[in-house]
Amino acid sequence: MGKWGKDRLGSLGDIVAGGTPSTNVDAYWDGEIPFVTPYDLSKCAGVWIDKTARYITKAGLENSAANLLPSQSIVISTRAPIGYIALTTEPSVSNQGCKSVVLKEDQDKVFHCYNLSTYVGEMKRLGVGTTFSEISKADLSRINVWHPVSLDEQRHIAEILTTCDEVIEKSEAVAEKYRAIKAGMLNDLFTRGIGKNGKLRPSPESAPQLYKDTALGKVPCEWEVKSFDSAFELHGNNTLSRAFLTNQNGAVHNVHYGDVLVKYDAILDCDDEALPSVIAEGVRQAGNDYLQNGDLVFADTAEDDTVGKAVELYNVGDRTIVSGLHTIFARPKEDDFASRWLGYYVNSDSFHKQLLPFVVGSKVSSISRTNIKRTLVVIPESDEQQQIAERLSAIDAKIVDELAVVAKYRKVKTGLMARLLTPPDGEVE
Repeated sequence: MGKWGKDRLGSLGDIVAGGTPSTNVDAYWDGEIPFVTPYDLSKCAGVWIDKTARYITKAGLENSAANLLPSQSIVISTRAPIGYIALTTEPSVSNQGCKSVVLKEDQDKVFHCYNLSTYVGEMKRLGVGTTFSEISKADLSRINVWHPVSLDEQRHIAEILTTCDEVIEKSEAVAEKYRAIKAGMLNDLFTRGIGKNGKLRPSPESAPQLYKDTALGKVPCEWEVKSFDSAFELHGNNTLSRAFLTNQNGAVHNVHYGDVLVKYDAILDCDDEALPSVIAEGVRQAGNDYLQNGDLVFADTAEDDTVGKAVELYNVGDRTIVSGLHTIFARPKEDDFASRWLGYYVNSDSFHKQLLPFVVGSKVSSISRTNIKRTLVVIPESDEQQQIAERLSAIDAKIVDELAVVAKYRKVKTGLMARLLTPPDGEVE
């Protein structure tokens, strides 16, 4: 590595403030100039911002405090919150929640976008304000930034980090493609199922003789429809908050509704997921109604219509697991269900849409044990359930593989940034 220098950010380029055209003038909006806000920056997966929620017109630019930024300008959110950073791909403007750095020609834009991300902590410390913290243009300009003196070295570092980001973005895109495929599969498999020939049944419109009318609409003739109440028995849950849980391994594990909503997929594979444990002070309150393979745990509370999301327990083994705060614990009364089928089914639109009329609450949505028992479930033959579960498990495995690549390269990138963006000892000017 060559020599590194330290310069004020304002000496490396121009610091440009943002502005917003009047929202009361329609002629200023829906044009072709990207209008970058902190929200847009928060949605960037890599260093580039290639789309924004809103666009302004030339008239909007000319009649506001907004400044037209050249492509490859570094846009930084400097309030609400401080610290999102990205490079523009085309001439753009930003609102007043952002400030931008238009670097001189002897500085590599991509390098400095990565490099400035390591100064977010300092930016936040410089932020002031009562309603929300904001860093001023003057304070941003005065931040001292270490960087290689050589433009070639800046570019070399940028290329290495960009390569990592490209792998991450490619794997994320593949995972998203598989999620879209899975969404389509869920709809088809839980309305048409798999016929004796191992293929998706024709639709009811093209082969009406293969379907029957039920309270859930048309379902394959071979499928049974039961009330949830007749198919499941409800068990107890505890009310332990996060304060009673730990990530350290303990004797009793807990399924918390927050994890059901945002962390776990439809199948909670206990061999793969590290479930939180109940601390010693909470064990007595945890209850002794233990979960086993095939049990369902529903989140009975959420801030949106994800209320009712559920997991099916899988690979429980000899673990002691309880159903936690804001959950509904349901166990099949009979051996009607193939392993992993239920987890996918109760999270499909076919089942979940039954819950929505029973959801109550304005700010926080909830579903009661009484109302969940009013729903209906379809029960295909066991072999068909198994085929459905295997197909969905296969697509889940592909998603997991891609996300593993993402996690690996994010870790690699973090290590590279720590090494490549730190000035070497004895090599500073």
